[in-house]
Amino acid sequence: ASAVFSGSYTVTQADIDAGGVTNQALASGTDPNGDPVTDLSDESSPASGNDDPTSTPIAQTPLIGLVKSSAYNSETGVITYTYTVTNTGDVTLYDVSVAEQAGSFTGTGTLPTPSYNSGGADLDGQADAIDLAVGASAVFSGSYTVTQADIDAGGVTNQALASGVD
Repeated sequence: ASAVFSGSYTVTQADIDAGGVTNQALASGTDPNGDPVTDLSDESSPASGNDDPTSTPIAQTPLIGLVKSSAYNSETGVITYTYTVTNTGDVTLYDVSVAEQAGSFTGTGTLPTPSYNSGGADLDGQADAIDLAVGASAVFSGSYTVTQADIDAGGVTNQALASGVD
Protein backbone atom coordinates (compact mmCIF):
# COMPACT_ATOMS: atom_id res chain seq x y z
CA ALA A 1 0.00 0.00 0.00
CA SER A 2 1.07 3.57 -0.48
CA ALA A 3 -0.05 7.00 0.59
CA VAL A 4 0.11 10.05 -1.64
CA PHE A 5 0.89 13.50 -0.27
CA SER A 6 0.99 16.68 -2.30
CA GLY A 7 2.40 20.12 -1.78
CA SER A 8 2.86 23.29 -3.72
CA TYR A 9 5.48 26.00 -3.82
CA THR A 10 5.23 29.49 -5.28
CA VAL A 11 8.26 30.21 -7.41
CA THR A 12 10.19 33.41 -6.58
CA GLN A 13 12.18 35.69 -8.86
CA ALA A 14 15.36 34.29 -7.31
CA ASP A 15 14.22 30.78 -8.36
CA ILE A 16 13.66 31.93 -11.95
CA ASP A 17 17.03 33.70 -11.96
CA ALA A 18 18.65 30.47 -10.69
CA GLY A 19 16.98 28.46 -13.45
CA GLY A 20 15.16 26.07 -11.17
CA VAL A 21 14.33 24.72 -7.74
CA THR A 22 15.89 21.73 -6.00
CA ASN A 23 14.37 20.26 -2.86
CA GLN A 24 13.96 17.06 -0.93
CA ALA A 25 11.28 15.64 1.36
CA LEU A 26 11.55 13.36 4.35
CA ALA A 27 8.95 10.65 4.96
CA SER A 28 8.69 9.42 8.51
CA GLY A 29 6.58 6.96 10.41
CA THR A 30 6.69 4.53 13.29
CA ASP A 31 7.03 0.76 12.99
CA PRO A 32 4.95 -1.72 15.11
CA ASN A 33 7.68 -1.68 17.79
CA GLY A 34 7.41 2.11 18.14
CA ASP A 35 10.73 2.76 16.37
CA PRO A 36 11.01 5.65 13.89
CA VAL A 37 11.35 4.84 10.18
CA THR A 38 12.45 7.53 7.70
CA ASP A 39 13.46 7.92 4.07
CA LEU A 40 14.62 10.91 2.04
CA SER A 41 12.86 11.40 -1.25
CA ASP A 42 14.35 10.43 -4.61
CA GLU A 43 13.41 11.51 -8.11
CA SER A 44 13.02 8.05 -9.58
CA SER A 45 13.21 5.16 -7.13
CA PRO A 46 11.66 4.20 -3.80
CA ALA A 47 14.60 1.86 -3.07
CA SER A 48 16.53 2.45 0.12
CA GLY A 49 19.71 4.45 -0.46
CA ASN A 50 18.40 6.28 -3.50
CA ASP A 51 18.14 9.77 -2.05
CA ASP A 52 18.64 12.24 -4.89
CA PRO A 53 16.94 15.62 -4.42
CA THR A 54 14.22 16.55 -6.91
CA SER A 55 15.31 19.23 -9.39
CA THR A 56 12.68 21.22 -11.23
CA PRO A 57 14.13 23.33 -14.05
CA ILE A 58 12.47 26.66 -14.81
CA ALA A 59 12.81 28.00 -18.34
CA GLN A 60 14.34 31.46 -18.54
CA THR A 61 13.56 34.10 -21.14
CA PRO A 62 16.02 36.98 -20.85
CA LEU A 63 14.90 39.93 -22.98
CA ILE A 64 15.86 43.59 -23.13
CA GLY A 65 14.12 46.46 -24.92
CA LEU A 66 15.52 49.82 -25.97
CA VAL A 67 13.56 52.91 -27.00
CA LYS A 68 15.67 55.80 -28.28
CA SER A 69 14.32 59.28 -28.89
CA SER A 70 15.99 62.47 -30.07
CA ALA A 71 15.41 66.20 -29.83
CA TYR A 72 17.28 68.76 -31.91
CA ASN A 73 17.94 72.24 -30.54
CA SER A 74 18.54 74.50 -33.55
CA GLU A 75 19.88 77.31 -31.35
CA THR A 76 22.71 75.21 -29.89
CA GLY A 77 23.09 72.77 -32.78
CA VAL A 78 22.89 69.84 -30.36
CA ILE A 79 20.85 66.67 -30.68
CA THR A 80 19.95 65.22 -27.27
CA TYR A 81 19.26 61.50 -27.21
CA THR A 82 17.26 59.69 -24.54
CA TYR A 83 17.63 55.90 -24.28
CA THR A 84 15.10 54.00 -22.16
CA VAL A 85 16.17 50.41 -21.47
CA THR A 86 13.55 48.00 -20.11
CA ASN A 87 13.88 44.43 -18.87
CA THR A 88 11.10 42.78 -20.91
CA GLY A 89 12.07 39.21 -19.99
CA ASP A 90 11.48 37.09 -16.91
CA VAL A 91 14.96 37.12 -15.32
CA THR A 92 17.01 39.84 -13.65
CA LEU A 93 19.51 41.59 -15.94
CA TYR A 94 22.88 42.77 -14.65
CA ASP A 95 25.45 45.27 -15.93
CA VAL A 96 23.08 46.94 -18.39
CA SER A 97 24.68 49.33 -20.84
CA VAL A 98 23.88 51.29 -23.99
CA ALA A 99 26.27 51.93 -26.87
CA GLU A 100 25.84 53.77 -30.13
CA GLN A 101 26.65 51.68 -33.17
CA ALA A 102 29.34 53.30 -35.35
CA GLY A 103 28.22 51.31 -38.39
CA SER A 104 24.83 53.01 -38.52
CA PHE A 105 26.04 56.54 -37.67
CA THR A 106 25.75 59.02 -40.54
CA GLY A 107 26.99 62.05 -38.59
CA THR A 108 30.35 63.58 -39.48
CA GLY A 109 31.20 64.59 -35.90
CA THR A 110 31.95 62.55 -32.78
CA LEU A 111 29.71 59.53 -32.13
CA PRO A 112 27.52 60.14 -29.04
CA THR A 113 28.40 58.24 -25.87
CA PRO A 114 25.31 57.30 -23.81
CA SER A 115 25.64 57.73 -20.05
CA TYR A 116 23.42 56.55 -17.21
CA ASN A 117 20.83 59.01 -15.88
CA SER A 118 18.30 57.22 -13.67
CA GLY A 119 16.41 54.03 -12.88
CA GLY A 120 17.62 50.51 -12.35
CA ALA A 121 19.33 49.38 -9.16
CA ASP A 122 22.48 47.75 -7.85
CA LEU A 123 20.98 44.25 -7.57
CA ASP A 124 24.29 42.35 -7.68
CA GLY A 125 25.96 44.49 -4.99
CA GLN A 126 28.89 45.35 -7.26
CA ALA A 127 28.07 49.08 -7.57
CA ASP A 128 29.62 49.00 -11.03
CA ALA A 129 26.67 49.04 -13.42
CA ILE A 130 22.93 49.32 -13.70
CA ASP A 131 20.91 46.18 -13.00
CA LEU A 132 17.26 45.73 -13.97
CA ALA A 133 14.65 43.66 -12.19
CA VAL A 134 11.91 42.18 -14.38
CA GLY A 135 9.83 45.04 -15.79
CA ALA A 136 12.21 47.75 -14.54
CA SER A 137 13.69 50.49 -16.70
CA ALA A 138 16.73 52.73 -16.71
CA VAL A 139 17.31 55.93 -18.65
CA PHE A 140 20.55 56.89 -20.38
CA SER A 141 21.29 60.07 -22.33
CA GLY A 142 23.76 61.32 -24.88
CA SER A 143 24.30 64.30 -27.11
CA TYR A 144 25.73 65.08 -30.50
CA THR A 145 26.84 68.43 -31.88
CA VAL A 146 25.65 68.72 -35.46
CA THR A 147 28.16 69.70 -38.15
CA GLN A 148 27.54 71.76 -41.28
CA ALA A 149 27.87 68.55 -43.32
CA ASP A 150 25.07 67.00 -41.23
CA ILE A 151 22.86 70.02 -41.89
CA ASP A 152 23.68 69.84 -45.61
CA ALA A 153 22.75 66.13 -45.56
CA GLY A 154 19.40 66.93 -43.94
CA GLY A 155 19.90 65.00 -40.72
CA VAL A 156 21.73 62.36 -38.75
CA THR A 157 20.86 58.68 -38.52
CA ASN A 158 22.19 56.39 -35.83
CA GLN A 159 21.23 53.34 -33.82
CA ALA A 160 22.08 52.20 -30.31
CA LEU A 161 22.40 48.76 -28.75
CA ALA A 162 21.34 47.89 -25.21
CA SER A 163 22.94 44.90 -23.52
CA GLY A 164 22.89 43.15 -20.18
CA VAL A 165 23.83 39.86 -18.56
CA ASP A 166 21.19 37.37 -17.38
